[in-house]
Amino acid sequence: MKFRNIFPLVALLAPFTAVSGAKQITSAAFDVLSNTVNEWNLPAHTLVVSDNDDTLTAMPCPDLSSPRTCQFLGGASWFSWQEKLLETDHHQKVADSFPELLEVSALLFAMNDMVFTQDNVPSVLASLQKNGVKTLVATARGNENISATEQQFTSLKVTKEESLLAHFAANSPKFKDEPMQSPYLNCVNDRAISYRNGVLYLAGQNKGENLKCFIHRYNREQPAARHITHMVFIDDSLGNVEDVTEAFEKSTLEVVSIYYTALKKHKEAFMSGSMAKRYQQKATERWNQINGVLERQLLDPALD
Repeated sequence: MKFRNIFPLVALLAPFTAVSGAKQITSAAFDVLSNTVNEWNLPAHTLVVSDNDDTLTAMPCPDLSSPRTCQFLGGASWFSWQEKLLETDHHQKVADSFPELLEVSALLFAMNDMVFTQDNVPSVLASLQKNGVKTLVATARGNENISATEQQFTSLKVTKEESLLAHFAANSPKFKDEPMQSPYLNCVNDRAISYRNGVLYLAGQNKGENLKCFIHRYNREQPAARHITHMVFIDDSLGNVEDVTEAFEKSTLEVVSIYYTALKKHKEAFMSGSMAKRYQQKATERWNQINGVLERQLLDPALD
């Protein structure tokens, strides 16, 4: 495990206000998913939805104390930092516009494998599968990241025989008209999304509204005996967790929305910790080396 020395694996549950069909909790342990599903004991009617970056997977960081071995470049914290630099003339920014930053991010995703955020992520997913629970990934990544994401998911194993990609492809909700035409517009978006191999690529759009739309469509096509009536959602972004809580607060579904904090200190270390400048400088050095190779070796690099 790449993050073994950073955080304890015990659950740190802190319930927020439960309103109607949705409640919000905080946990630093991924197996809170299994605990919640087991309490309901309705696996055939339960959907577990996970964010990807810094929830399921992350850029490798064997040793947080070492900027040389901990890679933030291309990860969620690095992207947030770069997004804040866009409107500045800061010497460490890699892009001059948000679309250009997305292009750089897509390139870095294509060049990197990821690691699980905790050692028990595969075993938790395998136990959900064994119990017949449907699972789904809802990522902020866009359509341009599909190939890179599927490559990363293929390199990660849930079991010796099954990759992360195969796991979600086999256990996600299926629609009658699949394969769905992608990209497509659903009931809430003005920007096209994709649903492929159990992964919703939402291009940064509201996860709560998208999941409500997704489940409504699925239940409309299914007999009552197969309806999704319970959902667990987990994400490292508090904003996404609150969006899901708000979207389902008056729903007939029972929903638990989990703010996942296993990498909270890891992200804070890059953004504002005592070594933040060193981490940021190392990320900049890594990018400059990559960009330099592209400029020297390609006749017309797309990121030039």
